[in-house]
Amino acid sequence: STVGSSCTSGTQLLNGKGSNLEPNPPNTLDMCSDGLVGVYHSDESIDEIKVSTVDGGPLRGGVMAEIEVKIWAWNDGSADTADFYYVTNANAPIWEFIGSKRAGGPDLQTL
Repeated sequence: STVGSSCTSGTQLLNGKGSNLEPNPPNTLDMCSDGLVGVYHSDESIDEIKVSTVDGGPLRGGVMAEIEVKIWAWNDGSADTADFYYVTNANAPIWEFIGSKRAGGPDLQTL
């Protein structure tokens, strides 16, 4: 198989949450599952994640990557911030903080 320059969750993997629409909960490395409260696309959610190489080459360790996340922001989005982390070993994750990005507006936003 060929390694591509990007990888995405697509539009269905993260659609909803474990208690309603999401087909594969909890979609985490650490088994931190969704809570039971909240209204889909009224409260905050992560709808899609895409990781791409900056240079357009294949995804591989040691190269710069860009993260694009489609989120649903609550109200006017002013209270919503996404924090970004990475790990070098998914089997024994040690989370390294990359940075934060504010939603910047209501409803569907791309960070």
